[in-house]
Amino acid sequence: MPWRPTFIARRPENPIALVQIACDEEILLVHVSAMGVFPTGLRDLLESADSVKAGKLWRDHRVSVRNCVDLALLARSVDTRWKGPYKGSIGLSRLVEIYLGLNLPKGGVQKSNWEMELSALQQEYAANDSHSSLTIYRTLRQRALVLAPPPESECFTFDAIQGRLRDYEGRPWFPFNPHYDPGPPPVAKPEAEAGTAYSGNGNEVVQGQPWDVKNAVDIVHKD
Repeated sequence: MPWRPTFIARRPENPIALVQIACDEEILLVHVSAMGVFPTGLRDLLESADSVKAGKLWRDHRVSVRNCVDLALLARSVDTRWKGPYKGSIGLSRLVEIYLGLNLPKGGVQKSNWEMELSALQQEYAANDSHSSLTIYRTLRQRALVLAPPPESECFTFDAIQGRLRDYEGRPWFPFNPHYDPGPPPVAKPEAEAGTAYSGNGNEVVQGQPWDVKNAVDIVHKD
């Protein structure tokens, strides 16, 4: 759910400008910042518990979102390779690299103006972002099904009701998994010698669209 970036320190983030919806055959890019009111049908979909979502919209559009999944928490719940704090962030690009063996380019388009009419590059970025999230979710859920016992969905799934995170029974929700192994504390790294500069590992980043997106629709309200 991208928004127009803010480049001034301590200024609040701008409202979410775009809502992405993905399924197997189609990806919808709903340009909510170009609409006078938030679409009723989209609101009903987001507030329904029948489909899985990621993201929070209450602050900007007064929309509650049910059945939200945190992909980083799901990954930590089904794959023991992840260590560190359970609530530690894992970026979508990293998940795509690990589980799909693909590169999800970000580049400057991530910080472009999402309130303007969407360019072809923005549409491609948003469609890839949405479809890759769906694919990662399905991949991780398949891992969960073969675990014994499988992780409780409450470890990575929540409702965002009026800006507050809640569990299925309406109680406050916090990221917690009693079976998660954070591993040993990290070993302190030695200080670099004076004059030493980080040079990277020399790997090249492969650019280009990793998904065969057949339909990416930019829905813009026009008076």
